[in-house]
This record gives sequence, C-alpha cells and structure tokens, in this order.
Amino acid sequence: GATVPFATWSTSNWSVSSKQYDISLEPGSINIIKMNYTASNSSGQAHLDFLQIRYEAPLKPAGKKLDFWGPPSTGIIEYNLSDIGLDNPVIFDITDWNNVAILDTNQQTGDEIRFKTYNDETKRSHYLLTQPSKYLSPGKISLIEDPQWNTLRNTDISAQYVIITNEAFLNAAQDIAQLYSQDVKSADRLSTIIVFQNQILREFNADIVDPHAIRQFLTYAFNNWKINETIALKYVLLLGDGTFDYRHIESETGDLVMTYQVEETSGSGNAGFASYATDMRFSYINGNDKKMDLAIGRINARTASEAQAAVDKIRSYILEPIYGDWRSKITLVADDPERPLTNETYHINDTDNKIANYLPKTFNVKKLYLLEYPEIQDASSYGVKKPDATVDLLKQIEDGTVLINYFGHGSPTVWAQEYILEMNRDLGRINTGMKLPFWIAGTCSWGQFDDISGSCFPEALVLEPNDGGIAALAATRATYGTYNAAFVNSWIVNLLNNKTANRIRLGEVLQIISCTGSGINENNEKYVLFGDPALYLAMPYEQLTVDKLASDTLKTLSNIQLNGNVDSSNLSFQGSGLVKLFDSERSVTRYWVDKYNNQKSMSYTLPGEILFNGLVNFTAGEFSSRFFIPKDLNYAGSSGKITITGWNKETGSEIGGYYHPVFFAGSESVLDTTGPDIEIGFTNLSFKNGDVVSPGNEFEIAIRDPLGINIAGQMGHDISFVFDNNENQSYIATEYFTYDTNSDSSGTVLFQMPDLQAGEHSITVTAWDNGNNSSTITGIFKLLSSSDFALERVVNFPNPFAKTTYISFQLTNPATVVCTIYTVRGLKIRTLESNQIFLPGFNSLYWDGKDDFGDTVAKGIYIYKIKARSSESKEKDDYIGKMVKAG
Repeated sequence: GATVPFATWSTSNWSVSSKQYDISLEPGSINIIKMNYTASNSSGQAHLDFLQIRYEAPLKPAGKKLDFWGPPSTGIIEYNLSDIGLDNPVIFDITDWNNVAILDTNQQTGDEIRFKTYNDETKRSHYLLTQPSKYLSPGKISLIEDPQWNTLRNTDISAQYVIITNEAFLNAAQDIAQLYSQDVKSADRLSTIIVFQNQILREFNADIVDPHAIRQFLTYAFNNWKINETIALKYVLLLGDGTFDYRHIESETGDLVMTYQVEETSGSGNAGFASYATDMRFSYINGNDKKMDLAIGRINARTASEAQAAVDKIRSYILEPIYGDWRSKITLVADDPERPLTNETYHINDTDNKIANYLPKTFNVKKLYLLEYPEIQDASSYGVKKPDATVDLLKQIEDGTVLINYFGHGSPTVWAQEYILEMNRDLGRINTGMKLPFWIAGTCSWGQFDDISGSCFPEALVLEPNDGGIAALAATRATYGTYNAAFVNSWIVNLLNNKTANRIRLGEVLQIISCTGSGINENNEKYVLFGDPALYLAMPYEQLTVDKLASDTLKTLSNIQLNGNVDSSNLSFQGSGLVKLFDSERSVTRYWVDKYNNQKSMSYTLPGEILFNGLVNFTAGEFSSRFFIPKDLNYAGSSGKITITGWNKETGSEIGGYYHPVFFAGSESVLDTTGPDIEIGFTNLSFKNGDVVSPGNEFEIAIRDPLGINIAGQMGHDISFVFDNNENQSYIATEYFTYDTNSDSSGTVLFQMPDLQAGEHSITVTAWDNGNNSSTITGIFKLLSSSDFALERVVNFPNPFAKTTYISFQLTNPATVVCTIYTVRGLKIRTLESNQIFLPGFNSLYWDGKDDFGDTVAKGIYIYKIKARSSESKEKDDYIGKMVKAG
C-alpha cells in the first residue's frame, strides 16, 4: 500500500494540527489506513479529531440525495450529474450554512444536470442534491399545559442557596440543604432550595438540552428572588458531574449537571488554551462584563453514593470539626526549573514572591520545592522522578494541612514531569482523615473534569469518603504560569488578612477575583471550584496579640516568658492552644545543570526549624507560656517568629496570632551534663516492658528534662526511634513532640506504629535536651496481628499467698472480664466480676481470699478461669491458671 509521509510538529502546549496528503488507493478492494503516534516524552498526547477521505467519484445520487464537494482547485468548475432519478430535483449551495442558496438547474436534460460555479480551493464549495418531497418538516406543534411550568418563575421564592442537581441525588441534596438551613450555627444559616436540571430545561428552554438554560434560570432567580427588597440568591451548587457531551452524542454519561463549553473560534489552532469548560459563565448576570454575580461550585458526583459521600464529608467537616495546629499549616509545592524547559525558575519564585510573602505569619509554612530533592532515572517515564518529594508530600498531608498550593506543570492526573503526585498511584495513599485540606493548583488541566473518558484528580479528592480534600481550585485546560500566579495571589489576598483568615466563604473568594488581573478569557474562566461554595475553611478567624517580650534578642539556654491576650472581639475566650517558636528563615542557593550542560543556579528562602511546640490554656482571654532556647540555632537568618493558635471545641471559636521578629544572639551559662528522662508507652494503654500491643496502638513516648527537649532538628540531635537494632528501621520523630500543657520541660511524642511483622520487637529511643545532652532507652513489646483479640500475660501475685492476691492480665482491646475460682474438685467458690470496661494494657482483679458467702477459704490449691470478651468485636479469649493459698 501507499506510505503516508511523517507529520511532525513541536509544541510545549496543546495545539491543533491538520495535515493533508495525496495518496493512491486501490479501487474495488479493502483499503486499511494505519496511524502511529510517537512522543518525545511521557507528557506528549495526541487526540484524533477526524479522518476525512476525499476522492473523485461519478456524481450519481445514492437514494434520494447526493452530498458533494468541489475539487481542490480554483476557478470555474462544471459539474455533470447523471442518473438522478429525482422528481423536481433541487441543488442547494451549503458552503456557508448562514447563506444557503438554491442553484439554477435550468440546464437539466432528462436524467442529467449540468451547472457551472466558481470554486475556491481554500474554501471548497459544498452542495446538496435532493427533491422537495424529502424536505424535513416539524411535527405537530401544540401547547403544553403543565401545572408546574412556572414553579421556578415565582417571585415568592427567597432562597439564598440553590442546589442544582438530578433526581437521583435528591437525598444528598436534601442533606446539604438541611445543613445550611438548620444545622449550622444561626449566624451561618442560609435559606435553600433544590432544583432539578430537567425543571430548568423545561421552564427556561422548552426542554431543549443546552447549558444556557441554567444561566437563564439563575438570571431570573437573581433578579426576582428577594429578601426585604434586596437580592436573595448568592450561592449555587452544581451537584453532579458534567462533560462536554451534555447531549449524550458519544456516550451515556449518566446523571449530570451541564457545564459551559467555550470553543476556540479564532482559527489560531490554539485549542488547548482557547477551548475549555467553565462554570463561571453561569453566573455572568449583571453588566456587560465577566465578573461573577454568584458564588458557584461543583461536586462532580456520578452516582448517588458518590454524592452522599461528598455531602457527608462536608457535614462532618462543619459539624464535627477536628481542632489543632493543622488548621494553621499551609503547604507550598513548586516544580523545579530543570524540565521540560531549562530555566523555569518562575515556579519557585512565584511561590515565594506571590504566595509565601502574602501569608500572615500566624500560618506555619512547609515548602516542598522539587529542586530540594534528588533525581532518580526512570526510563518508563522518559526521564526522572523524585520519589522523596512524594513521600514528604504524603507525610505532610497525613500530618494535616489546611491548604496546599502547587505551581508547576501538570495534567488532569499528574503534578510535575517528575510525578510528584499521580492519581492512580497516590489517591489511595493520601490519608488525611477528617483533617481535610483545600487544594489549589496553578497548573494546566488538573481540573479537566468534562472529559467523558475519565476523572481528574480534584474531583476524585472531593468525592473520596472522609479523606482526600474538602474542596479544590483547578483549571480545566492549559493555562499560563504568569496569570496563574496573579490569580492565586488574588485568592490568598482575599482569603487571608494580616493576621488570620477572613470570614469569607470559598465561593465568594472566587466571585471576587473572577474579573481581576489580565488573561481573563484564557485563564480565570478555566478555574473551577470543586466543592461547596458556601463553605468556610477550617482556619482561625479571630485574632490575639502577644505582649512584648522582655528582650527581642533571645539567648540560647535562656528561659523565656511569653504572655498574650485575645483581641477585643472575644475577651472571655476559654480554651486550649499551641505556642510555637521558630528559628530564622534560611536563604539557600541551589545549582543544577541544564540539558546543554550549563550550570544554573537560583536562590530562595526556606522556613526556620521549630524550636518549641507546647500546649497552653487560655483563661479569660489570656495565656502564658515559658520555653528554653536550644543551643542548636541556625544563626543564618535575621529573625525568628512565635505563632499562637487557640480553640474552644464547645463554642467553635478559633483564634490566631504571632510575634515577629524574634532575634537570637548570645548564650546563657548553664551547667548540665545529664540527658532527658524517657519513658516508653502507648496511647490508651497501661504498658510494661514486654507487654503485647496491637498494630492500632500508637507510641506515646514521654520525655522530660529541666532544660527542655531539643526539637530544633539539627543533624544528630533529633528524637529518633530504631526498631530491632536495625538502622533500616529507624525514624526521626522530632516533629511529633509536643510539650505538655503550660510546661517548658516535659512533653510527649505520639508516633504511629510502623509496618512491622507480628511478634516480639525492640524499640530504642534517643532524645536530647536543649543543652545537647542525650539519653537512650530500649523497650520490648510483642506485636499482635491486626485481627487478634487476646488475653495475655495472666498471673496472680503473690503466689502462694497468705490472705489476698491480685490476678493480673493484659488486654489488646477494651473488654469485659469475669474470673471464676474453683476448688481442685471443680466446685465453684467465688466469681470476680465488674460492670466496668477494662482498657487495653495492664489490668488486675483483687481477691480477698473469701468465697461468695464471705468466708475465708482453706489452705490449698485453687483453679481460676478468667474470661474476656471484647467490647468492640465481641471476640472472646480465656485462660486457666493455678494458685496456692498458704496461710
């Protein structure tokens, strides 16, 4: 067969390319056309729009019509049509659908027609031969009398929040409607209404499926639904997925809520930038501008269970909040400058200059810059990967962070060419629990939800049950880095103030910034809010002030007193909080070699290490804390900072503030050569060395020292764990240390059980005080398999006993326990039981040496049987032992 020449093109973004070839095909036989696509790297993709074969053939109608084009030449062309077989044939010129014309066919002879017209090869003429009897005509036109035709065209409606969905998602829609109309605190309540998409299509578009119907409905509601003569409607939730195929031409896409499709019409071929999906255009109502008049968000559920999972997660996030310092942690991720181009330093520079520098110092920042991580060659991905960056990102997410921002290259399922985040690989590894982050990605196409062939990462995160994320902001198509940075900067400026977060709902932030900056058409509109537009992020909103320190310059090993109070809005605040002291930021310079073997460099700042992390109590709006300054200071920067967050679980109040700058210089003279005291234990477990534990138990390591504990993170002075004397099973646990409430000398490390086999293990813990004195302790524990409920280490002491004895035992789970005592002949003499639930760990039952009638038993051997029943799983275990009464 004929070989088609190679078609090659180079582009760093999406573009449309068309090629035309002259080839020879074999008439009267089957012709097969094969196409191969080869990309220079893993990010290259190609999509076939259409394949059109144009060939010359006799102009003879097949059936009662003939569709034909002019030849690839310019000039006057004569067309000869034969064997027409039509009554009253008509030829239409349909080259321009807006200017269809009927050609003069007076040159008809019998069953043949000849005509001449001008043909332009750049816009080839297009004709249709048919007959009047084949014209299409409308069916019966009649008035539809529907009593619900004007359900939504009702000026008595005063809803502030409209949920547009499908009947299949009614239960989920009702739950979120009830959340805002009844369940949230009164100051946050909104009047709600649930509207089905088919209602909108019927009342506002005569049942014709078209996204404009949604905009027409919202325009009516915005202009006519009132509360005290003012506009009522503010928030719109699109509860349901949407695709570009909203008419179901290519697929049956299920229960969807349409999205707005913007098509590239300039002829530039730049479809990756100029064609996109957007929800913003639904909310363009007042004025001839592209400013959103409504706050709009989308939950991309495809099934009722997905919709319910997303709504349940929102309800828990609001009604059952998890407090802690995660609500003031922000994670910034930036692509490296090395690839796919050679000097893309703007990813990091924009993160530093447009985001980090605008964050209030109350928020503690973790920077994950890919330039900080080593490369690993990976032939499967046409280049390199940086797995350590993925490990750190997943760990940061699991520890808890309220907001994650990424600048760099991306796709619907991937961050960065180095695959720092990849949906199929990492979605199941993301473990947030209900510490749910808000994801922002200034990258290409991460939010491309409208593809019928699959999902994008943001929608999957929002739909993940009790995990993943609470919401996301991402673009549906290719974007420009400069515009992304400006857009996200506007988001940060409006979300936060100079100390804490503004009391503003997510959708309102997007509404405010929708018409800001440049590149509005090709950038801002592409951003979609995946999630609830009426949601407040879990951040501190109220503010506190730190009293001036006795000295702004702090010496190492000095003990510092810190006091502060809540600002005037909440002077009676009572609650718990965290005080953190940070070392100075570090300026670093990093180097790399580009693909031309030239050395490149750039400089940026990294956050200072944490020096103190302690719990405090707030009483009548005031707090007090003390801490030591460790020897291990950076001394590379000019200043550190102190951050304070507080919360009251009963009232839902949350506060934040900071003290900055803090300078470090000099040292106090302290004589101390003794390391910290260390005690190995487990949460909710009375632990003794050698006891059994379950994989669900968390290490609780208590550490105390008069000089405080060193958590500065300097190499060699970390809190470290080593399991089974194996350095490959070693862990740095410094960041998990928290000082006890109002203490400057004692605290606890909480650490998840690592992946260990069932059986006996050792743990060796090393810790340092702020004077760099260390201590090490080793403990033994027996790890059970995850399915075990067990009654372990049963023994009575003393044995033999004279008058009384204790029967001790260990449990792996909470349980009820009954102990029955028998003579050697099997006669039951005493039952020891309690209504209490015994906790995991060490427990004991007391026997006073008497029978059930209160009489002291005789000397001799006795049998005891102890039965335990798990209060969680109803599993059972028992043990039979002997004891001797000697007195």
